[in-house]
Parts: sequence; structure tokens; C-alpha cells
Amino acid sequence: MLLVTLSITGAYLYIRYTKPLYQSASNLKLEIKSTGNNVLGLRGVSMDGGDLYGEIEYIRSEIIYDELLKRSPELHVSYYAKGNILDNELYSSSPFELVYEQFDESLMDQKISVEILSKQEYILSYQIGNSVVKQQYQFGQAINLGGKVCQLVLKNTFSPGSSYSYYYFVVNSRSALINYLQQNLSVGIINQTARIISVAFKEHNIYKARDIVNKIDSIYLEKTVEKQNQSYKQQLRYLDEQIAKIEQKLASYEDTLERFILTNKVRSGEEIFNKALSGIEEMLVKKNTLVEQLTTLQQLDNWVQQDSLNLETLPEIAVDDARLTTLFTELNQLKERRNSMALTRTANSQSLRYLEEQYATAKSKAAQQIQAQQKRLYRQLAEVRGKIAESEQQFFSAPAKEKAFNRIQRLYNIDEGYYLSMLNRKAEIGIAGAGIIPEFVILSPANLPSVAIYPQKRTIYPIGLGVGLILSLLLVGGRYILSDTIGNQAELERLLYAPVLGAVPHYRPRKYKSQHSRLMVADNPRSVLNEALRAIRTNIDFMLPPGQRLHQRAEAKIIAVSSTVSGEGKTFVAVNTAGIIAMSGLRVIVLDCDMRRPKVHLAFDYLDNDNEAGGLSTLLIGRTTLESVIKKQTRVENLHFIPAGPIPPNPSELILRTEFEELLVSLKAKYDIILIDSPPVGLVTDGILIMQKADVPLFVFRANYSRRVFVKGLNKLLQQKNVQNLAAILNASKATGGYGYGYGYGSYGSYQSPYYEEDTPAWRTFLQNIWAIINQRK
Repeated sequence: MLLVTLSITGAYLYIRYTKPLYQSASNLKLEIKSTGNNVLGLRGVSMDGGDLYGEIEYIRSEIIYDELLKRSPELHVSYYAKGNILDNELYSSSPFELVYEQFDESLMDQKISVEILSKQEYILSYQIGNSVVKQQYQFGQAINLGGKVCQLVLKNTFSPGSSYSYYYFVVNSRSALINYLQQNLSVGIINQTARIISVAFKEHNIYKARDIVNKIDSIYLEKTVEKQNQSYKQQLRYLDEQIAKIEQKLASYEDTLERFILTNKVRSGEEIFNKALSGIEEMLVKKNTLVEQLTTLQQLDNWVQQDSLNLETLPEIAVDDARLTTLFTELNQLKERRNSMALTRTANSQSLRYLEEQYATAKSKAAQQIQAQQKRLYRQLAEVRGKIAESEQQFFSAPAKEKAFNRIQRLYNIDEGYYLSMLNRKAEIGIAGAGIIPEFVILSPANLPSVAIYPQKRTIYPIGLGVGLILSLLLVGGRYILSDTIGNQAELERLLYAPVLGAVPHYRPRKYKSQHSRLMVADNPRSVLNEALRAIRTNIDFMLPPGQRLHQRAEAKIIAVSSTVSGEGKTFVAVNTAGIIAMSGLRVIVLDCDMRRPKVHLAFDYLDNDNEAGGLSTLLIGRTTLESVIKKQTRVENLHFIPAGPIPPNPSELILRTEFEELLVSLKAKYDIILIDSPPVGLVTDGILIMQKADVPLFVFRANYSRRVFVKGLNKLLQQKNVQNLAAILNASKATGGYGYGYGYGSYGSYQSPYYEEDTPAWRTFLQNIWAIINQRK
């Protein structure tokens, strides 16, 4: 529950202190149609069947970004208000403005702090290298930042709520802005069939996100229409060049005719020359047509070689060659695909190099086809010139002046007709250009977002809950897998070869703050602890053979209590077991044989000075008498003890001496039960020596403390048959109500000990207190 609570709290804090991210988006329908006719006879490429992905990359290209930055001066400087945890960007609402013409590049993309002292003064601070520059200025004062002059101007909307305010601004470099736009702008296809795309921008400021999307839509519309209009402009430019050349020729013819009329007084040819002139006129028309076609082919050849071919700007090809038209269409499509792919691919891209090869092949084929057409036209031109020469020979029989006049007049009329046709074509192209209708439809304009796309509570809270549950399961599972201690009595019975006499409940001292063992059975005769020890006393009685039970006085019984290591509670079990046996009317004496760490005297509320005055160690070496070391003042009648005495240098050797055997014989004559608190058998050998002398050796394990390997050591001891009639007791068990016998003593009696508190769950105590209050009110 703690891990789940912490994880949910972490999710709340994450949502609370994470700056919300919003997204503004618009939906666009991409389509441009022209109401004008294809006046030049070539089929253009329209957006109706174009590649949407190319348009998406065009929107995400630096062409759009650069135009956006030109139209958005507010993006070049970002203003922020400092907060305790999160900073707030003041988009179009900063209380001051940075005015500059040029800014030092070394100070770009870093925070420059502004502390407003009043409406007149502020403190500016920024970092250069490892040093911090901090200086006080006045608003409107020219300041020098990295060698560049600029100034801060306070706006009229500023009204400080306190004596000073903290802000900072960042002058963004072009690379930082381009990277910012690339990271936050997303363009995707919504419906490819309907050619609908979505332009979205993510930002912490909702107004900034909306403005950027709107400007991108406007820029893309203008660029798209501009690109379409450019083809018509190129066509008009070509027609203007041709018209200018024809005008020069017409002016030359007019000057020649004017001089001819003034000089020769001739205004028209005679009818006798009409037939001959008609043949010459026809050949001249063919010649001009061929010359025009050759000029057009030469222009096309130049455009192909210069890589400036644009299918929508090509002049009309009078040559009847469908293959050449197909080659130009293919070449123009390859060029557009190459330019589009160059926006998204590197120069080393395999697909780009393959497209370059296709483009070069198509270009070579177009050049070859142009050369073949030129050769054919030159042959036709040579034939026409020959026919013209033949017709001109017919004029030699007529007066030269009249023939020259008629020839100039005829050429003038031909060029004049061509001039008028070019003017008509120019007018038609102008009408077609004016007929461009942009069907760039904004289906839904950029919205002002109200709900953050990140962080989302519906996602973060379940994740936090899931993480808490997973960590809890991992913790429980890990503790279960890594657990190496004995948890309960059933587990001890399953692992141990010897019988388990019972479990002593976990207790917590109330009155005494010291952590050493105490004689608790005298405090509350009807407590759970006493009942558990009575059950253990009964089971000890069953361990003895018939006729030699505890109350069958044949011979005094020796009970030895030991454990594997210190801290398992053997002294507590020994003292309180002795007390519960003495309460049944038997005379019991406790021997503290743990002479390395004696604690029995503390359990009987004696001081260390009493132990140092004399005990088992001094008795075994003959320094004191038996009667002088027996302590008879205890809180349980018939319960005496012998303290360990001063710590000797050789406890094991004292146990092996005959004086210890003689002591046991003397005590058997005076007492019914001799209970020995032995040293831990896992640390010293004294415990094994004493347990071999006992009628009932008891081995104490502590729940959730004693390791399972301790049970294996005791099983090994049993297998070696060094100790007979051994039994075990589980100490500090947290099981409530019954100890494996199917009944409990939680509500048995109303007396509570002032010395210890039974391990009742907190939730049960809470409910019991509420129930008691309700009963009192009743």
C-alpha cells in the first residue's frame, strides 16, 4: 500500500509540476485548378494527381520555415517569467521588449535574466564562460551586450505587484528556431483520396501554437499560388521576346518600303507578276515556318542543356513530333521528382542517384530527338530555298524595282500576320493566368486548444497505479523468494525432525524501555503469553516418560534451553517457562550458564552489581557457597535462580569440571525442576555439553529472525544422536488467536499487563476503541 500510495503521489506530483503541452491543428484540402485553356498546346502537371508526400515535405521544408521567421519577429526573442518551480513563457505579453538591430551570436540561445526594480530601473545578468556579468540599467538606456548595442523598453501594460519581479529572455538563433519548428510541427495525411492533410503544432503556449499554424497555412497558400503563377509569367516572358523581335523586323520593313516608295514612286506590283509572286509567297511562308520551328528547337535544346526546362513554360512546337512531346513530358516529370526527393534525401541517397541517372538518360534522348528534327527541318529548308530561288529567277525578267517592292511588301505582310497571332496568344495566356482558382480549402482553421495533450491524467494515473502494483508484487515476490528465515510454527514443524512444543507470541514492552528479556508471566496470569507457555509446559510434561512427569516426584528434572545464535530469545523463554512451571506449585531454579553474556539476573530485575558479587562461575571455582549465590527474591513463588557471576576466561572448562556435576546433584535434592539457560550452540560448545546432561533439551527459534539453515544444523545434531529427547519452541510468533490449536485467548479475561502489550493488529485496536466509545454513549 505504501508503494502504491507513493507511486500515485508521484504521478500527481508529475502532473502537477509538469508544464502542460498543447496542440493546435488545422485541416487542409490540397487542390489547384485552372479555368484557362492550355493555350500553348502542352499538357502541364497539376496538383490533382500529385504526390501528397511531396507537399508534406514542402510544408516541412526550410522554405516555409524561413518565410515564417520573416513574418514572425516575436519568435526571435522568447520572454519568460520565473516561477518557484515552472517558468511561464510570456508570448506577446511580456512587460518589456528587447530592441536591437544585431545581436551577439555568443549570447544567443542562453538565458539573460532581468530583475525589474521599478518602472525605471532593472538589473541585467548573464553568463560569459565561467563568469557572471550583472549590472543595473534604466529602461530605454542603450546597453552593450557582447559588442552589440541594444536596449530594453518597458511597456505601458506593466504594473508590478511587488517592488521587483524576475524575468529572463532568450534570443533564438536561426538554427535553434528551425530545430524548434522541426521538432514541434507535424504534418500528416487524413484522407489521401480527398487530398486532406493536417497541420499541427505542439507548444506550451496555446496562442503561440495557434498563430504558428495559421501563418504556415497562409504561407503555404501563397507559395503554392505563386509557384503556379510563375509558369504563366515565364510563358508571357517568352512571347514578349518574340513580339519584340517581330516588331523590329516590321519596323525595318516599313522603313525600307517608305524609302522605296519615296525613291522609286512605286506602290504595288503588276498583275503579270501575281502568279509568280504567289509561288514565292507560299515558299516564303514555308520558309518562315521552318525557321520558326528551327528557332524553337534551338531554344528547347538550350533549355535542355542548361537544365532549365519547364513544361508549363515551353513555347508551342509546330513540328509534328509526338515522341518529342512525350520526351519533354517525361523529362519534366523526372525533374520534378528529383527536386522533390532532394528535399528529403541526401546527395548520397541511392534512390536520388538512380533518379539522377534516369533524368540524364531522358535528357540525352530529348537532345538526340531535337537534333534529328533539326536535320529534317534543315533539309526541308534547303528544298524551300531552292524553290524560292527558282521563283525569283522568274522575277528577273520583270523590272527589278517592282519585284523588290513586291517582295518587301510580301515579307511585311507575313511578319505582320505572325505578330498579330503572337499578340492573340499573349492575351489568351493572360486570361488563363487570371483564371487560376486556388482550391486550397481550410476545412478547419487552427483551433485554440483547451485540453493538454501531455501530461494526460487518464494515462499518468493508471501508469502510476500500475507501477505501484508492479513494485509491490516485485517486493512481495522478491521477499518471498529471498526469504531465508522461519516464518511460522507450521514451517518449523515441516523443516525440523524434532517435535515443536509450541509458539511464544510476539510481545512489546510497555513499562520497561530496555530491550533485554523480562519475567512477564507474573504480570498477567490470563494473558495470551501465559496461555502459550502453559501449553508448552503441558507438552514438556508429555516429553517425559510415564511415571517421571513434572508432578511425579521421582527425581528432579533438568531442562536446558538453548538456541543457535544470540537474539533468538532463549533467555526470555527460559525465564518465563521456569516462571509458568513454578506457578504450578513446583520448586524451580534457573541456572545462568551463559557465562559469556549473562542476562538472567536482568530478567529477574537484579542489577549487574548483584551478578558480579557472586554466581555460578565463583561457585564452580570454590570462592562462594551454594546458599550465598541462590537468589530467592523473585516475583513468582518457588522460583529461584543462580546468576552467572563474573565472566570467567574459561567457561567451557568450568562446565566440564566435576564441581558442575556435584552442583546439579545438590540442586536436585532441593528443587523439582532445574532449568538451565545454555549458551547458543551455534557459537560455542558449552551449549551442547549442557544439553547432553538435560532430561528435556529445548531449542528456541525466533520467527522471521532465525534462518532455515539453523534448522538444518539442529537436524544434523539430531542425526549424530548427540542430544536425546530434543524439542523446539518458536519464539516471537505473530500468529494471533490459537497457536495452531484452533482456539484463542484474545478476549480471555479483562486484565491487561502494565508491562507488555500483546501484538494486536492496529486495525483491530482501532475498531475496538470505536466500539467502546459507542457502548459508553449508550
